[in-house]
Amino acid sequence: MPLLSSGRLISKVRVSSGEEAKSLVSDATYQEAFAWSSVILPFLFPALGGLLFGYDIGATSGATISLQSPELSGTTWFNLSAVQLGLVVSGSLYGALFGSLLVYPITDFLGRRRELIIAAVLSALGGLITAYAPGLGVLLVGRLLYGLGLGLAMHGAPLYIAETCPSQIRGTLISLKELFIVLGILLGYFVGSFQINTVGGWRYMFGLSAPVALLMGIGSEFESIHNWRRFGLFSTDNWAAKCSVLCWSNPPTSDATCVSVVIGLFKLLMTGVAVLKVDDLGRRALLIGGVSGIALSLLLLSAYYKFLGGFPFVAVAALLLYVGCYQISFGPISWLMVSEIFPLRTRGKGISLAVLSNIGSNAIVTFAFLPLKELLGAENLFLLFGAIALISLVFVVLIVPETKGLSLEEIESKILK
Repeated sequence: MPLLSSGRLISKVRVSSGEEAKSLVSDATYQEAFAWSSVILPFLFPALGGLLFGYDIGATSGATISLQSPELSGTTWFNLSAVQLGLVVSGSLYGALFGSLLVYPITDFLGRRRELIIAAVLSALGGLITAYAPGLGVLLVGRLLYGLGLGLAMHGAPLYIAETCPSQIRGTLISLKELFIVLGILLGYFVGSFQINTVGGWRYMFGLSAPVALLMGIGSEFESIHNWRRFGLFSTDNWAAKCSVLCWSNPPTSDATCVSVVIGLFKLLMTGVAVLKVDDLGRRALLIGGVSGIALSLLLLSAYYKFLGGFPFVAVAALLLYVGCYQISFGPISWLMVSEIFPLRTRGKGISLAVLSNIGSNAIVTFAFLPLKELLGAENLFLLFGAIALISLVFVVLIVPETKGLSLEEIESKILK
């Protein structure tokens, strides 16, 4: 006999332990009625936090070139040391790291919407300070403030989306947040390609994030509240691996910047595949296939640097394989699953720890990539990354559950037991 609970139609089902082990997915017991028109706007504004994160990755690549140029920097302090440049590149990551630490004890007190509004204010302030920085010290302060906002946004957005969207499209919507990250990267590449030959172009590259942040804040304050109330209800990513590849992809010429745009478009295409298939194929299938491809691509890169240097197509194929497989696996699925698997009473703090571990590893790899490359050699460094990917694959196969089609309540009552 069907039961009506919290406005949702739930079927009473008795499941033995043996049946439960066969398939948790088949036990999805209800389908929530919803209209896409009531979902899109409430999703859009939290997802802009992902756009801000991606934009920072894409824009930083071109901004560091502009900032170091004697002719184009527009400053007298363009001659930055390797350490100073590393701080500029990773400054937002350290800010995000502090943000994820800061939000851990107060996440439930703040609430999701208030957290997103604070994130927007900090990101906008950081972007403006960075754009108008008169010296390196102020520039680094702006980068830290911007990162602080990112840390709050990347924590609050997947929580807000997961807790307010219908279960049958939860995977699609949280994966769409990853699509916004890729759109941000692509936007950063585009702005970099247009401003790379402008005097002081780095100021525009960093500063254009401020309007997006303000839009996120205003939307979260007004439109989102209205739509979620009308709707009747209430994003971890392997950043480290991505920023080995993306944050240090400083293109030396505008032609190479165009190559980055092409890669960004490919990333966008593959993320679209994940968005369309995550609620169809499920989380585990995409993770297993994608992480297998990531491991293979890293091993191919190692082989290229070791003994296949005469075959440049190997490196190109490995890079595209890595980008494509990342965008159908770790990119969207990690954010999706960390927003699903924590019980309600610890969900805010659990995602804080997930964001903390991601940003921490991201900051470490971004800062240590070049020294490790000099110490180990490119072939051994990519071999190390490949080994880590294989360990990740084993973890996914043995430990990670399938959550497709299950409500957050069902995940807590079945899988977490």
